[in-house]
Amino acid sequence: MFPLPSSSEHRRWTVASVQNRYNLLEREGEDVLQYCSAHGIPFIPWFPLQRGRLGSDPSLSKIAIRRGVTPHQVALAWLLQKSPVVLPIPGTLSEQHLKENLAATDLRLDPDEIRSLDAMVNHGVNAPP
Repeated sequence: MFPLPSSSEHRRWTVASVQNRYNLLEREGEDVLQYCSAHGIPFIPWFPLQRGRLGSDPSLSKIAIRRGVTPHQVALAWLLQKSPVVLPIPGTLSEQHLKENLAATDLRLDPDEIRSLDAMVNHGVNAPP
């Protein structure tokens, strides 16, 4: 995507956090997330739920139904398990959605579920522009 600074270059400036468009279907910022993870820089995924569009994906729905949670909770749990520096800020219009989003922090996806969700981007599923 673009050349990331070396460790010595990183020491010359301070970044409080990085915010990139990043979610289950849009992962162009993966290299930036890896750099942030390696250097302890908070990474804020912008558009983490694609304004609710992720909820209609069959892979996501299958996991959600099996777990008794919403697809959005699964998508947020996936983000949170990517790295300890990930701090998603999902938009919400109701107290109920806020509670659902907060409950996603307690959801631990198993390795098979992670693999299934990781594969979503590789099966021609593309986010709307």
